[in-house]
Amino acid sequence: MSAANEHSPSTEVRPPRRWLLPAILLVAALLRGLYFCELLESPESTAPALDAAFHDHWARALVSGDWSAPRFFPDPQIQTTPYFRPPAYPMFLAGLYAVSGGSPFVARALQMLLGLVAVGMSFRLGRALFGRAAGLVTAAGMASTWTLVFFEGELMEPVLVLTILVGLLMAWHRWWQVGGLWRSALGGALLGVFALARPNALVLVPVVAVWAWWSLLRRGLRERRWPMLAGITMGVVVTVAPVTLRNYLVAGEFVVITSNGGVNLYIGNNPVADGYTARIPILHELAAVQGWTCFDQPAIVRGVERVVGRRLSAGEVSDFFTSKALEFVWQQPGEALLLLAKKAVLFLGPIEVANNRELEVERAHSLLLRWLPGFPFALSLGVVGAFMLWRDLRRERDLEGVQLSVLLLAVGVAWFASHLPFFVADRYRVPLVPLLWLAAGYGIAGVLERWRKGAKGRAWRWVGSWLVVLLVAQVPWMDYRPDPGRWHFQRADAWRMRGELDRAIAEFRLATAAAQPTDPLPYNNLGGALLQKRQLPEAIECFRQSLRIDPGYVFARYNLALALANTGRDDLARNELEEVLRRDPEGVEARVQLGAILLRMGLPGQALPHLERARQMLPKAGNVLFLCGLAMLDVGRGEDGQRVLAEIGRDEPQFADACVVLAELAAKQGARERAVQLLERALAAAPGHAGAAALLRQLR
Repeated sequence: MSAANEHSPSTEVRPPRRWLLPAILLVAALLRGLYFCELLESPESTAPALDAAFHDHWARALVSGDWSAPRFFPDPQIQTTPYFRPPAYPMFLAGLYAVSGGSPFVARALQMLLGLVAVGMSFRLGRALFGRAAGLVTAAGMASTWTLVFFEGELMEPVLVLTILVGLLMAWHRWWQVGGLWRSALGGALLGVFALARPNALVLVPVVAVWAWWSLLRRGLRERRWPMLAGITMGVVVTVAPVTLRNYLVAGEFVVITSNGGVNLYIGNNPVADGYTARIPILHELAAVQGWTCFDQPAIVRGVERVVGRRLSAGEVSDFFTSKALEFVWQQPGEALLLLAKKAVLFLGPIEVANNRELEVERAHSLLLRWLPGFPFALSLGVVGAFMLWRDLRRERDLEGVQLSVLLLAVGVAWFASHLPFFVADRYRVPLVPLLWLAAGYGIAGVLERWRKGAKGRAWRWVGSWLVVLLVAQVPWMDYRPDPGRWHFQRADAWRMRGELDRAIAEFRLATAAAQPTDPLPYNNLGGALLQKRQLPEAIECFRQSLRIDPGYVFARYNLALALANTGRDDLARNELEEVLRRDPEGVEARVQLGAILLRMGLPGQALPHLERARQMLPKAGNVLFLCGLAMLDVGRGEDGQRVLAEIGRDEPQFADACVVLAELAAKQGARERAVQLLERALAAAPGHAGAAALLRQLR
């Protein structure tokens, strides 16, 4: 700390050698380099899923300007709706993609460099607060905690959030020392940026403001209170207002940062909530999805609108879920309180609670991460260090130490509490790690100082206290177990997206063997990979097993229909598709497939209504236009059919087929020259089209 604390216990330690910090940074770089080599072999590194896939799509669209739906996912409609997820990390990732040419590996490497920067910043903060020795311990902890290394290699926000938080604490420490309107504005701006990365960080705005107000009063600087509040307000508004304004301009409604607060509150407070699974109990009623992602938000919005019976804004959709969460809390207060306690215990527990990835399983499969310290180690050292700090400050009455320690405690408690109304997960507690290592740094430096002064008994008592706390921190007080089946499933899905079907099928088989008995996804996706490999009987059995687990899973039913159609059982496929449309009337793919099957069965009159509805939903899709045109021709609507076929664009795969059909009609009508022109256009678009070449030879 400042000169006022020159004789605090931690600063009495003999000054460590100057090479220690470079050595820590070198070890940190080595650990990240070794883990980066592991990432090169991981299928998820080039085929991200869930939130990482959403961030990847968003960032690439910002760089390229192409907002079309990514492969394997529906269109999340980011451009036309208020932000559903916070924008700071996708914008940061877009910057990395702009620098790296869109390389996911270079982006991850740059994030690891940012992680090294955070290690250096943590050293500076620890040194400023508690002395050089404490700073070195803080840096060493930040360099080696395995969750930090892991998340630096993910297309997720923890590395950005953690760096912002350390910078925020450094800014407010400097404000305490120097003061000034612009330093409080900088602190407010960092609070705003923090909120743009994690919106629940908005709770820190009043927390920091109250702390700063109290700090000024305790130091007799009452005249600085209002400039401080003005600075915080200015900083937060300058950073957050552009996002709020963007949301208003896009959707005409007031959404401060994101519109996901209501659904997250409902996930954490409902009759089947467990405190950590991102499950929407009424999902089947709202949308035909299983295991929803942010890409499915537009479908969920449409489902809520069907339930309510009118169009809704994003804020009204959020209010819909909020009301359901509050209804649960009001009707079952005991269950809600127990759930709150469970989330609190899990948040501070020894096991990393999975969200996007099964971190504990990832760690077990990593040659590096399994040997690095985790959250219980940091928590136990941090708790003992904080207790030592409290005792020392009570004895020394160090004003700066007390006030800055109160800031660290307030930020940590507020961050912890801000997640309890929602649900807990591994990456949400990452910002606690630097706070814990700061306290741990003070504690370890204090033990070393006692040992150096000859008070070895006192030093051993502190070590013994730490071992007891570490033992308690390692106890899984709540029954939570990682899911190896989900790990295999995610790995298999990544192989599938990369086109390596044999490896995907092998992993899917492991996923089905280890899956929860209530999870239909592994069987459905295994069936999908088998369908791509034309292993139809086994694929059909997988889809049927998925439906035995969940009869309402429309994607499994749709896939079953495709597999049946590929075996020539159009009648059975038709029944499955009709059931899909009964459950999901907006299922455009099911309408297209049903229309195609009805055409093959010689029922164009029944096919046409489905295809015309699909055409309304997908007015530019070449496959829909082609089938719709054929159905119109078959029912005697020749002019309409020809007009629809003529609408197919040259870049559509069905363009050449449409030209051949139109050429056949022209030839029958005696328009030989017109037919030849159409066939030449078909061959120009598809040079190897056998039907066009054969008909052209006949006409010539």
